Amino acid sequence: MSAGEIVLKIFLASLTQVLLWVGGTILVGVLVAFGNKLFYKCTGTASMAVCLTSGVLGVPLHELGHALFCVIFFHKIVDIKLFMPSAPNGVLGYVQHSYNRKNVYQRLGNFFIGVGPIILISAVILVLELLLVPSIFNLTSAIQSTLSENAGGANVLWALVLYLRTFFSVSSLLNWRWWIYVVLSCFICLHMNLSKPDIQGSLSGLVFTIVLFFMVPIITALFDLKNLSVMTTVNNAMITGGVYYIGVLMIAIIFVYLLVIIAFIVSSIVKLFKKVIPARKSA
Repeated sequence: MSAGEIVLKIFLASLTQVLLWVGGTILVGVLVAFGNKLFYKCTGTASMAVCLTSGVLGVPLHELGHALFCVIFFHKIVDIKLFMPSAPNGVLGYVQHSYNRKNVYQRLGNFFIGVGPIILISAVILVLELLLVPSIFNLTSAIQSTLSENAGGANVLWALVLYLRTFFSVSSLLNWRWWIYVVLSCFICLHMNLSKPDIQGSLSGLVFTIVLFFMVPIITALFDLKNLSVMTTVNNAMITGGVYYIGVLMIAIIFVYLLVIIAFIVSSIVKLFKKVIPARKSA
């Protein structure tokens, strides 16, 4: 393998990991936030009641996502409220934290703290899959086999297709556990969205995070520059995990926009009834 080929493989491995883990997280954050706004716009006057009902599960998980990474990256938690249903300002929960701006590790943590709700809620959804839809994990060997040929580009997309095709298969739809999983996931997915402070906080650690993901293939490549065997093994493992992670995020997006469609249909029916009933009374 020539030096040019080695550099290219390392670069492509780094780029794939960044796009999967960092890019996927950011993209989902944007899509879920937009879907969340559409959903509550469709629910209208019932939006607060819906938010509080789903918030019993979703809000504590959202705030714990922030708090977990505060602990991991040694940020000091100044104050934390997991769920405040009667808050006058509409803020259902929050985590206030402080850190040393001169500490690179703590600055890196800002990204993970900001997107913490996405990561933790994704992990919870993955655990629910393991408990209620375990057949999805039978794909691991097939995904690894696909990625072993070439862990990038079309193969990663094909691995995601395998994941989603199995998840929405007929056997899954006929499984009552699958429907329990769907209901629970819909409840918590609504609270995966990030607030403006969450986004602003995560941006301050974004560059450090991208550098971190680029460094993993570079460091692992140094163990075997001739064949890149160590880098390939680590890269395939991270991309396999990334496929499951992105698969869960894609399912979360599907659930959020499915809720938007349902809310739109229900609100349209309610508006139609409100127009019809007064018309009958006046007649």
